Amino acid sequence: MKNAVSVAFFLSLLVAFVGCGGDSNPVGDVTDDVVPVESEVRLNEIDCHGTDWIEIVNVGDMVADLAGWIVTDGLDKTDHYYALPAGSIVRPGGYLVVKGASETREGFDFGIKCDDESVFLMDPSKKVIDVTDVTAVPDGFTWGRSPDGTGAFTVTLPTQGTANIENPDTPDELFDPGVVNLFEITLGSDAVSGLTTDPYEYVSGVVSVTVAGKTVSGQPVGVRLKSGYSFQPLTAKAAFKIKADGYAVGDRVLGMKNFTLNNMVDDRTMMHETLAYKLFREAGIPAPRTGYAQVRVNGQDYGLYVLVENYDDQFTTFNFASTQHLYEGTGDLYAGQIGKFDVEDGDKLDVADLEKLMERIASTSGWHEGVSEVADMASMTKMWAIEAFIAHTDGYSMAANNFFLHSDDDGVFTMMPWGTDRTFVETPAFDTCTSVFCTSCFANPVCSGMMQGAFESIPALVAGAGLVDMVTSVGDAIASYVESDPRKPYTKEEHDAAVQALKAWIPARVADIAD
Repeated sequence: MKNAVSVAFFLSLLVAFVGCGGDSNPVGDVTDDVVPVESEVRLNEIDCHGTDWIEIVNVGDMVADLAGWIVTDGLDKTDHYYALPAGSIVRPGGYLVVKGASETREGFDFGIKCDDESVFLMDPSKKVIDVTDVTAVPDGFTWGRSPDGTGAFTVTLPTQGTANIENPDTPDELFDPGVVNLFEITLGSDAVSGLTTDPYEYVSGVVSVTVAGKTVSGQPVGVRLKSGYSFQPLTAKAAFKIKADGYAVGDRVLGMKNFTLNNMVDDRTMMHETLAYKLFREAGIPAPRTGYAQVRVNGQDYGLYVLVENYDDQFTTFNFASTQHLYEGTGDLYAGQIGKFDVEDGDKLDVADLEKLMERIASTSGWHEGVSEVADMASMTKMWAIEAFIAHTDGYSMAANNFFLHSDDDGVFTMMPWGTDRTFVETPAFDTCTSVFCTSCFANPVCSGMMQGAFESIPALVAGAGLVDMVTSVGDAIASYVESDPRKPYTKEEHDAAVQALKAWIPARVADIAD
């Protein structure tokens, strides 16, 4: 009771002080000692990464006029007080975003630090209405309430002017194959012209994403068309590479740095990538997550796409303890092929780790021991076995194509799959292999035994991944979108036939292993 009386007495002095027009607060920046006044208008989300903004939410059922209200980063910093201008209206359940000043707009002129910074909201009489301490916010994220207006502050995804999303990672619903989310891409006339004349160069665009009923709108991104067998021009069903890095606020859109929207024009089931990457992940091989997206470009419906997580430094951070290099491979692993490996992460001038791997593969004595020092052979053999199972005839083992390599700080490599849309159709023999690393493995008794064990583990992997059941559940989830897709180069009947063939193909392929 004594403490409650002391707090009440302190607050009465504070209110009396600010009511007399005082421009400072004896409390200073110690927010633990500030008891905000009860209000239905509250701080809701704060960006602290140089493009500072403060989002205010109205959780009440009456329109709130916030003209004259104040935001600041310190009660004793009167020169940092920013009074909201006339017309600062917030409707019930609505948001008001107050931005930092720039050459083209008015706003607050203090910066917000992402660690141990206080942000205050005061009414015109300088009563503290709300306060929060911004604490350890990673790049690409914001500091927001969850749920909006009423919950505690935590790390959130940037959702300026819309409902907050609590999760420092990408929302689970984005990579749920049972959900189709909406991606809306806006391109200006110069961007459209650029993608028409030079489709593989990034142009500036804007993307809005609606996931689980929440919209992240107006995010600047780089956009280019995806190359390869599935290439389609912008006038058809183009596939898109989306680059938030270097474009979006915090270099992230829904926590993603880069991602791909694949058009599935070579996959009548519209499921191959979803099933393939699921199987690789089931085996413990780092592989992209996938989801589904309905895509619109400048308001035009482009139909159903598969959203594919990209391999980049964000992916490696989430999947590996350390990273020396991330390479994209379009060639084989022997001397003279270095130029066919693009460095996606790591030192571009020092590729000694890759050269060492190629040298060990080419060695003639102590082969397995030598390569095992620079390659995770358990993971490698699992990957090649799965490539054989899903008939990834354009992957590493059978074409030395569509793969990524990761090396850790010790120079140990892991291989990862890519480009799995043209799978689950052919039925190559399980010992089919043309690439140099896979061929050398089959020629070595120890490595060949590991491959055999990897083949024999596939039925359990397929069962654990629930692959056959996924064909049914994913098919049900995307059925209406497939039917309404205006740009797919096959009919709904052809899609249905391909799905039925896939349901029969998987168990038949599993049976082949037993034979």
